[in-house]
Amino acid sequence: MPTPYHRNVRRLLLLLCLIALSACGGGSDLTAPAPDLDALAAAPLIDLDGDPAEPLALDPSRPTAIWFTTPWCRQCEPQLQEALAAAAEVCDAHLVIVIGRAAEGAIGQYVDANTVPSTCTDPPRIVTDPTGQGFGSVPVITAPTWLFVTGDVEVVRDRVPVDQLTERLAR
Repeated sequence: MPTPYHRNVRRLLLLLCLIALSACGGGSDLTAPAPDLDALAAAPLIDLDGDPAEPLALDPSRPTAIWFTTPWCRQCEPQLQEALAAAAEVCDAHLVIVIGRAAEGAIGQYVDANTVPSTCTDPPRIVTDPTGQGFGSVPVITAPTWLFVTGDVEVVRDRVPVDQLTERLAR
């Protein structure tokens, strides 16, 4: 026979599941301040080989799409493949993928499992944000989050379908 303790544990588990789903659900109705591009450009990002990454050059004359994700967002995995495929189709686009904090081994496995070959001379950059400064400068309040810098700055806190992404990158 269940005790009141069991009811509380079930409620806690349900609450944790809801929080986990909303953190990876996109389309958040939470409000956030405008992105701080200077802080994002100064964020200490790391290349996949573990070396410090070149700072992000957020020049309005070169449109840039930045996708913020995490390795534990399982619905984001196919979107990573879509983003890389769209960038491989539109070689003039500047795409940066920023992977949020995770255990060191998880990031390499995540990227290796989701890499799409590119013939572009300037392929997408994939970097990690071990301090969270990059995520905080946007701010990223849900995964996935897109930041489009095209003269204007637009934050999209939801999935961008591959056809729309290809069209945006081609512009």
